[in-house]
Amino acid sequence: MPEANVKANPTPSATGVLARTPLAHLYVYLSERRLTGTLVLRPADGPEASLYIREGHALRIHTTEPAHYLGRVLTDLGFMNEHQLRMSLERMKVERKQHGQILIEAGFIKEAQLAEGLRQQANRKLRAIFRLAPATTYSYYADADLVGAASTDSPIAIDLLPVTWRAINEYPNWDIVQATLQRIGSGRVQLARNADLSRCELLHDEAAAALALKTARSVDELAELGLLDGRTCQLLVYFLLITKQVDALGAAVTDEDPTSQRFARHSSIPSGPASTPPDSGSRSVPPAPGASSGTMPIATPSSSMVAGSPSERRVEIERVAASVDRLDYFELLGVERTATGAEVSKAFMGLAKRWHPDRLPAELADLKVTCATVFAKLNEAHATLSNDEKRAAYLEQGGRASSASSVDSAVASSLTAAAAFQKAEFFLARGDVGEAERLARQALDLDGRAPEIQALVAWIDGSKAGVPNRIIEDAVVRLSRALEASDSMEKAFVWRGTLLKKLGRNGEAVSDFKRAVDFNPHNIDAAREVRLFNMRQGKDDPTAGGVPSSSASTNLLRRLLKK
Repeated sequence: MPEANVKANPTPSATGVLARTPLAHLYVYLSERRLTGTLVLRPADGPEASLYIREGHALRIHTTEPAHYLGRVLTDLGFMNEHQLRMSLERMKVERKQHGQILIEAGFIKEAQLAEGLRQQANRKLRAIFRLAPATTYSYYADADLVGAASTDSPIAIDLLPVTWRAINEYPNWDIVQATLQRIGSGRVQLARNADLSRCELLHDEAAAALALKTARSVDELAELGLLDGRTCQLLVYFLLITKQVDALGAAVTDEDPTSQRFARHSSIPSGPASTPPDSGSRSVPPAPGASSGTMPIATPSSSMVAGSPSERRVEIERVAASVDRLDYFELLGVERTATGAEVSKAFMGLAKRWHPDRLPAELADLKVTCATVFAKLNEAHATLSNDEKRAAYLEQGGRASSASSVDSAVASSLTAAAAFQKAEFFLARGDVGEAERLARQALDLDGRAPEIQALVAWIDGSKAGVPNRIIEDAVVRLSRALEASDSMEKAFVWRGTLLKKLGRNGEAVSDFKRAVDFNPHNIDAAREVRLFNMRQGKDDPTAGGVPSSSASTNLLRRLLKK
């Protein structure tokens, strides 16, 4: 940060250390209070970072050690190739212009691509700051922009809430996470009435897990649903706690200890819960006793549901699905009408393991939507019977579900989207593009945030015969966005590489094919593209892409005969 700017506003409004006030909590606080000012982070050694925040959104980011260059970000997104990057960097050496301006003037990228590149660059910088050591100190200068003169980035407002969630996933501070979760012990959390998950930009499985918390659950119970792995469940609940999206039940969880309260009176930025030991007065929810045995088909399935052949399981699933609307909630869960809330929850957890659509074997993939319907009904029954008020209202209606009782409809929607996506992939592999497109768009309508669904729709749009280049370029942009959200999609790299090749951007295309081979050395299509590219470039690499060339021995013999 320039010295002149520091002197212009020498007294910070708040100071602290990340060991006591974690960066995630700072980001959330700045976002929730819609504050305007500059946050300066100074580690004991290493590059400093400064963020100008306006109304809770990061507008400019500056680090004393440059990182995440715009050109590299644009290249990673597939918007330009390595040759164009080198040419533009050479121009920057002689022209006093910003990199983005040079790229636009040269025709290498378009305005929309520049805007997306700047957004992704800012996101990467904001997430990378999470790597700062706990001993890093911070200073907050209210209503002051101390970054403008130092930053060369074009201003672009970034919502700090989704950045915080992604950064927590990439750079989790487990000491902080565990200290926060320990304060609810074995207690449960429930989605708050005023929760707003739309800003968080959760992926579809993450959103489904968060919405499953409309029914109070512990972290372990959330993991048992199988929507997310245990690690991500812990991080998600931690994130939802510090953003006040969930209420902790049966435990005393506060955001501030007495020291942080005194600090807050002077600074307006609270210390995070990690610095406070678990409240000795907190109560945890006791383990659920054994559930009463039921007599209905879901709760007491035949052995075929557990270990039978696929054909037997198919018959059982279809039979239960046909009867699920005729059963009351007690019958659905297989519990007595006098069952306690704990007994209801335990019965539900056992059924959820069997009825979650992701637990189906591949040969029953066409029944995923059917299972999602049953799973949603089980969720609805659990949400009603484990809540005293909802249970009483349900019994007053004579044991019938009210029209507004679909507590987990969003969960069912997400699961249905996943099923439609898998069917779309199946029909695409069979060459039925029309049916694949119909199902893919259905999945996108149900869950538009899922990167794998976005990628599939983009590929279908861009790969149609005879589409103009502008459609293909748009599909490449959409694939790049999906890969930015989830860069482990092997197919998406192949798809983007194929479209880039159609556009004549072969250098970028082969980079994507190589990435696909890195994920799966047995991806024959990607390996073939890498090998062909190397052959065209005059590179004699018979094992390019990890797949030996059938003509390798012949080539070797020819070289020997020439000697």
